[in-house]
Amino acid sequence: MKRALLPVLALSGLLALSACGTEPSESSRSEGAGAGASAPNVEGSEGSGNDEGGATVEGSGATEETVTVAYEDDRRSVFTLDLAQVEDFTGRAVEEDAFADIVDLLAEESRWTDDAETGPYASLIATAFSRESESANGALYAITEADDARLRVQVVHNGHANVAHVGVEHSNG
Repeated sequence: MKRALLPVLALSGLLALSACGTEPSESSRSEGAGAGASAPNVEGSEGSGNDEGGATVEGSGATEETVTVAYEDDRRSVFTLDLAQVEDFTGRAVEEDAFADIVDLLAEESRWTDDAETGPYASLIATAFSRESESANGALYAITEADDARLRVQVVHNGHANVAHVGVEHSNG
């Protein structure tokens, strides 16, 4: 029985420690760092949620990346989105009365599949937004309130587990 708990405790500890204060690298903060990744065309596309009467956001046409890769190795990938990236990615203005709709849009696997960085983990990420909608709502609230807050998607992909989690990250600076 004790041996069965050891991997569970180790994974829990790893997830808890990895969520503590990881700051995006300088190269991932600059515009165009992920030039190979293209934003999905959400403006005027079917299923974008824009027909529900919510506020929409027009794309800026900038070369800004869709999702920032904050960290990546052979066991874990961490993606972040700031307020503008969430608005561009979903086509919706991030306002408190639209949080549930935005989380539903982020739970669509096809949104993540179209991005070169998140495509391999699209199913895991979409499932995380469905399963962890309260965390996603909290993260959306945080990015509207604090300039240094970013929506954080952590994907664990190793021999023991393949899972994604949603949260918030502050750059503390």
